[in-house]
This record gives sequence, structure tokens and C-alpha cells, in this order.
Amino acid sequence: MLAGSNHVVTVPRRLRAQPKQSKDLLEHLRLIARQHQVCYEIWPMAEGVRTQKGFELLLCGVNGHVVHEGAGLHTVPCCQQCAHTYSELRDIAEWILHLPKPPSRYKIHSFDCALHMAPPHRRHRHEIVITAVVFQPHGHKAEDSGCESGCLKEVRKRLFTLGIPEDVLPVSGNA
Repeated sequence: MLAGSNHVVTVPRRLRAQPKQSKDLLEHLRLIARQHQVCYEIWPMAEGVRTQKGFELLLCGVNGHVVHEGAGLHTVPCCQQCAHTYSELRDIAEWILHLPKPPSRYKIHSFDCALHMAPPHRRHRHEIVITAVVFQPHGHKAEDSGCESGCLKEVRKRLFTLGIPEDVLPVSGNA
């Protein structure tokens, strides 16, 4: 929650009654991904020169919320629409990261109440970004590094299932 200018923005949480793999839930998440033109980035987190201890998943989407100011458009962060977009992107992140295979763990960072400037290949669009860290718990054996690559493979498979491309603008559809 962020307070400023007498406005308070909260991120609503919705309870899902649907099973994790239901067709309705998957179609709903695909619709969210299309509406917000979601793409993703994956960044490694290295513990040392040769050991990777996890990775970061960034889901990047837009909400198209703008306010007309004078002769141009000015994007407005920290509004209820941005919070709603964050909440929907978080639903996607939670579904993607709810993996059945331990020992990987994840943490989704809270809403930073900001619009992020995308790189040039995404036309500098203003994005809401969800950052999730996927890591191995303390005491995890280094020789079990195969589970990390398996986790990354599963995350990419789930992103593909939802039609979310890596680090590019999604192809405009009829959504």
C-alpha cells in the first residue's frame, strides 16, 4: 500500500475456487496475458563463479492507463488501475511458479507502485513489472543442480502454455 496526495492504492487479492489446472483458469490467465501484452525476462542469480543459486522471473505488462495533460499524454503510476493490473499479473506469476517439485522456492516481490520504461525493442512502453525470485533453499546440495534447470524448464513451459513470449512485444491479436 502506498499513500500520497490523499490517495491510497491497495492491491486486491482474489480467492480462486477453481483447480490450478482447470481449462477455465488457463483461459482466464491467457486472456489477462493478451490484454496486458505480457512478456517475460529471466535473469540468473549466481552465488559464485560456477554455481547458480536461482533465477529471477520478470513478468512485464501494460495497462494502457493514461491521463490527458495539455497537448500530450502523461502516464500515471500508482493508481487503482495499476494496482489491478499488478494483481492480475501476480495471478499469472503464482500459477507459473506453483511447481510441484521441491526443493525450489519462490518469492514474489510486492507492488512497487511504479511504471517501468521498457527497452527499445519493446518501444519504451510503460510497464507494470512483477519480479519473482526462484531459489534453492539453504542446505540444498550443489550436486542437485539438475532440479534448478528442471524448474526453469517447467517455468518456461508454463509461460509458453499461456502464450507469453520472452522479452518481446507479443504479436497483436484480436484480444
